[in-house]
Amino acid sequence: MNDSAEGQAVDMSFLLKDTEIESLRKGYNAEVMKAASKGGIAQVYPPGAPFPEGVVDWLYEGTPIAPRDRERCLIALLAQRQDGVMLAIHIYWGLMEGLGLDEIGRTLLLSGAYTGIPNYTAGLFTLKKTCAALKGVVAAGDAQSPTVLGGLLKEFNV
Repeated sequence: MNDSAEGQAVDMSFLLKDTEIESLRKGYNAEVMKAASKGGIAQVYPPGAPFPEGVVDWLYEGTPIAPRDRERCLIALLAQRQDGVMLAIHIYWGLMEGLGLDEIGRTLLLSGAYTGIPNYTAGLFTLKKTCAALKGVVAAGDAQSPTVLGGLLKEFNV
């Protein structure tokens, strides 16, 4: 039986080092993330803006769900949809809210166990690609949330 199955975290620093995650957390701004969530959708179809605004306000301000739990749930849901860029954004958001890479990996595994191996492997590839993009942002010296979001959108060709 491997260490992960026994409850010990798996070292996933080959994807992203703890020091890189700390740099990202220093540049993290939850308000920027919420504004981007609202504005990104509203730019595409302005009459529909109240819908994402209401959802974001409720999910991120009006619910007792802890931010790390919210992100864990969203990662599981987005993994089953194979929505690369949205999953990438919530992997970043989850890391910023205190999830670890091992916890994200376990969440992808659980989601894949219920929704299928293709969803699991797609989620893992998105995790790997996301970490590479985050590593690049940190190496460039600007780990602020707007730059990170721009880097993720570029990495996923959005």
